[in-house]
Amino acid sequence: MVVAGLRRLVLLFVAVAAASALLGLLVGAATGSSLGRAVSVGLDLGGALLLVLGFFAGTRGPLRLGREGRVAPLPGASRIGWLDPDERGERLNLSALLIVVGLLVVVLGLVSDARVRLV
Repeated sequence: MVVAGLRRLVLLFVAVAAASALLGLLVGAATGSSLGRAVSVGLDLGGALLLVLGFFAGTRGPLRLGREGRVAPLPGASRIGWLDPDERGERLNLSALLIVVGLLVVVLGLVSDARVRLV
C-alpha cells in the first residue's frame, strides 16, 4: 500500500513538473527567453501555484453551506453543516499533498536554473 502511494506521488510530481515545464517553454518561446530559463521559471511558477492552492485548501473553515441531509432551521434559510472528521482528514491530506508536491517542483526549478549555483 505504501509503495502504491509513493508511485502515485511520483506520478503526480512528474505530471505537474512536465506540465509546468511545457507551459514555461511555450511562454519562453513566445517571449524569446532562453530554453533553460523558461523551464526554470515555469517550474517555479507551477510549484508556487501548488503551494498557494495547498495553503487555501488547508485553511478553509469547518462549516459548509448546502450540506446534504441537513434540515434548514427556518423556511428559506440555507442548510449549514459541519464537516465530518473524515472530511476534515481528507482536506488536511489534500493540503499536505499539494504543499509537498509544490515544494518539490520549486526545488526542481531552482536546481534547473543555470544562474543559481547551489554548491
